[in-house]
Amino acid sequence: MFPTHVASNIANENPVTSWIRLKYEDRLDKTMKYYTSKMVIVQIIVACAFSISELYWGMSYPNQCPIEPAIIKFLIAHGATKFAWIFLTILAIVDARLIYKVMNKKSLARRLILINLAF
Repeated sequence: MFPTHVASNIANENPVTSWIRLKYEDRLDKTMKYYTSKMVIVQIIVACAFSISELYWGMSYPNQCPIEPAIIKFLIAHGATKFAWIFLTILAIVDARLIYKVMNKKSLARRLILINLAF
């Protein structure tokens, strides 16, 4: 169960706990700043190009590698995993730009970014 007076509990924290909370929020704010940068867009484009090429080569040439037959499975799995990473990164960008900056709901955006970083 959650306490009914959350604001009063935060106000009554000891100095060490409030310092930890400030550091935690500061790190999440830096993460939000990263996801609003243009470098993330460049990373998404490059990752998309690599994952498309991995999936293409993995699906186009099945069972044609005499040295390592499992390389095809690796290419397909890695390309699909990278597409999942791209999807989560796009969600983080939406979270950082829309919820954090436009809607100005910083606590919600911090919680959502933690979920995104966990995966």
